[in-house]
Amino acid sequence: VQNDALAAAGGTAMLLIPAVMFVAVEGAIPFMRKGQTPGGSFVRMTCETRERMGWRRVAFFLLRLFVLGCMLLFFPLAAPVLLIFYAVKRCMPYDLL
Repeated sequence: VQNDALAAAGGTAMLLIPAVMFVAVEGAIPFMRKGQTPGGSFVRMTCETRERMGWRRVAFFLLRLFVLGCMLLFFPLAAPVLLIFYAVKRCMPYDLL
């Protein structure tokens, strides 16, 4: 019984750690650094297409996290939808905020 609990805790950690890192690298760090992820700051790029303030900025990063998460979790479905969206609008959904 104790081994089952350790295995469950290990399995939870194996899911939780990458999720926390994803939110940190793609959400928290860019939010605090004017839209620059760690890689983006190296090449002086930002994910923000224009300056946003207040709730629009928070909504932008939350929607961006949602879209990127959908790409990771549901790639076969999300990729064509986002490609079509980009072909029509010439931007990603979160850029409309």
